[in-house]
Amino acid sequence: MKNAILLLFAFTISTATWAQGNKKAEIDSKVSELLSKMTLEEKVGQMTQITVTMFEDIKKPGYFDASKLKQGIQDYHIGSILNVPNPGAPTIQRWQETMTAISNEANKTRLKIPVLYGIDAIHGASYTAGATLFPQQIGLAATFNTDLVKRGAEISAYETRASSIPWVFSPDLDFPRNPAWSRMWESFGEDAYLSSKMAVALVDGFEGNNNVGSKYSVASCMKHYIG
Repeated sequence: MKNAILLLFAFTISTATWAQGNKKAEIDSKVSELLSKMTLEEKVGQMTQITVTMFEDIKKPGYFDASKLKQGIQDYHIGSILNVPNPGAPTIQRWQETMTAISNEANKTRLKIPVLYGIDAIHGASYTAGATLFPQQIGLAATFNTDLVKRGAEISAYETRASSIPWVFSPDLDFPRNPAWSRMWESFGEDAYLSSKMAVALVDGFEGNNNVGSKYSVASCMKHYIG
């Protein structure tokens, strides 16, 4: 009986591993096929990120100028948009309207590649009206509590995804060892070990332990030194 259970467990693990490998191969194949269809201009465009306010109507801040959005996505093949529309913290409804407009324009392009939207969420989904705010990273570091930090990131991910945004620019992994560093509050401080532990907690919270496709999770992006 014991051997049967062990064999069943081994079979389950091997099946799951095979499925994951098969899925990755399928995705890699789709990506290669898509890349083979893209022009050089489309590839350059996909690597370009533009702030959302560039597409706004001058006479109506916070709302798109349809011709600007069309030009950016269809003519220049912009692959990524970031930041927050005016005046600063839209409601979830306004975010959904914004993201729908971008998605609809992307679906009119030749290859229909979705536009990747990213936003800062270093202490909660602070660019969505009514979202939960948390201490800045320097305050989180002072707790020495990775479970607490992870839970905060899970809430931030849920509220960011509710705004239809799939990607956050967090955690901040700068090491501000000069007191004059103007963004010290945005970091976990100067200790590399503490920063690494807090970073893992934040990423796990945002991504749901590597499940960024979930409606409750978002992709995270470490900053700024990597760039």
